[in-house]
Amino acid sequence: MSVYQKHAGYDTRKKYAIKHRYNISTEQLENLVERSGGRCEICSTTLEFNTQERNKLFMIDHCHTSGQVRGLLCHPCNAAIGLFKDSIPNIENAARYLKKNGIQS
Repeated sequence: MSVYQKHAGYDTRKKYAIKHRYNISTEQLENLVERSGGRCEICSTTLEFNTQERNKLFMIDHCHTSGQVRGLLCHPCNAAIGLFKDSIPNIENAARYLKKNGIQS
């Protein structure tokens, strides 16, 4: 059984949607799952593939300019990157702001 099948259950419609939306194969998705260990690559939340719980739902993060797939994230982390406009300086500024104001995670 493949990693994708183990985590997601084998669902032809999902496989088709992922292939056509992100232009990646099932094997490439399996590689992303293996690389991430089935966790969000930012916050390490365990990702779910068949869930209604939005905070644990896996998202395929991609560059909106090039379309290149970057990795797997949870919905909140994927949304956060989008809200920061995929800008590394914006994200670094936010981290500096939190550190400066004594916010601990």
